Amino acid sequence: MSPASVSQTAKIAPAGSQASLVALLAAAAAGAGAALLPAGRLPLLGSLVVSAAMLVATIARPMLLLHLVVVAAASGAVLRQVEGFSVGGNEVTLSGLRWLAVGASAVLIMIIRRPAVRVRFALIPYAALVLWMAARCALSEAPLRGLEDVVIYAVPLLLVLFADAVTQPADGRCLRRLERTLLASVVLPYGLYAVALAAGLEHMTADGPKGFVGSRPVALMMLIVLAMAIGVGRYERAAARRWAALASGIAAVGLILFTASRAASLVAMLLVASAGVDPTRLVAAGRRLLFGLVLAVLVLVSVPSLRARMFYFDPASVSEAVEGFNLSGRNKMWSIVLERARQRPIAGWGPGTVHPIIAETLQWKHKQVPPREYPPHNEYLQVLHDGGAIGLALLLSTAITLLAAYLRLWRRCHRRSDPVAARWAYTAFVSLGAVALTATIDNTLHYFVVMCPALVVAGCARRLADDGSR
Repeated sequence: MSPASVSQTAKIAPAGSQASLVALLAAAAAGAGAALLPAGRLPLLGSLVVSAAMLVATIARPMLLLHLVVVAAASGAVLRQVEGFSVGGNEVTLSGLRWLAVGASAVLIMIIRRPAVRVRFALIPYAALVLWMAARCALSEAPLRGLEDVVIYAVPLLLVLFADAVTQPADGRCLRRLERTLLASVVLPYGLYAVALAAGLEHMTADGPKGFVGSRPVALMMLIVLAMAIGVGRYERAAARRWAALASGIAAVGLILFTASRAASLVAMLLVASAGVDPTRLVAAGRRLLFGLVLAVLVLVSVPSLRARMFYFDPASVSEAVEGFNLSGRNKMWSIVLERARQRPIAGWGPGTVHPIIAETLQWKHKQVPPREYPPHNEYLQVLHDGGAIGLALLLSTAITLLAAYLRLWRRCHRRSDPVAARWAYTAFVSLGAVALTATIDNTLHYFVVMCPALVVAGCARRLADDGSR
């Protein structure tokens, strides 16, 4: 156990009577919600009922919540297409409600079942970041607008604590089942794309598929699936499981390339190059990552859909490639954010304040109804704008501390030849690395479908490495 664990260990309480009570409360909440909903909000009612059922089921089997996180992430962008409702002038989506229900379920289960909750040393900067952004939200000019961002930062933190608390390494079957759920989740977006394309809800463009499914979050979530596939393929002793993991990894890479996501494609090639990395030999690891970069460049310029997104015109030389490199408006967005951040450099403007500014400033030539909010596609700059230099320092501390902690964890499990713990530690480390890297050019921290499964893996890996696999 980490020396910085902050917990009170207790036996997991019997759940029978508590589950009955929660079932009644959940049913009452669903009924009250149905009475308060405006007419024609059947999807919202369905969401309330499903959330209540999920809560009741997970009281009895807390590990079930981790499986639900993976399944919800793999099918995650679909609910964003269903109309939500407005609260205080802010749009609340079914997707956001679902993840809020997941976070609330985790808290309630930890209260009722009373597992040993550990706040690891590596999570302290993360917790400080969430508290700081919550304080800035409370003191900002539009606290309701920033509340969504606070929830986005807080739910993954709750899930890493929850996964660490409820994981039982002595029962290897639980973790095996969670591995299989994560690897099999690649089937869900394939099915969704097939149905959406057949129904005309999705259409192919020069920039990849557009429409119902939501390609960017799907591509980034597949990086976690790929990481687990590589980890299982490397450390699993059973040949059948290695082949199954290989098939899942190939399917994940294929889906990433299909979505034409440049960031996910680049990181996917780095993950492929990391497959044989020895965590105890960092110099050799550096050479492999260099190979991964070369491989990524070859893929980006060789795959037609990715090449079309990379450049404004087909370059004939390196100088033309530099001149025609397509940042998709990021350079303009980033300059806007930096200019505003300079006006309040220490504490920032408060969570949620940068999105309307970006939407107002950009030109929307192909949009009949321009969006009211738009993200800056750089999480570090967004935190600098919203939380100031204090927020950025906490975010960078979070990234560095977590990556360093999970690299040490992977190295320790690798040295002691613990195949189960080693593959979970590897998956956690490279998943967090993928989040930190893609956050420089995307909205990764704002994607529940990426952050929640990544932090679930991190929590399971931490507990498994501490207790040892059985």
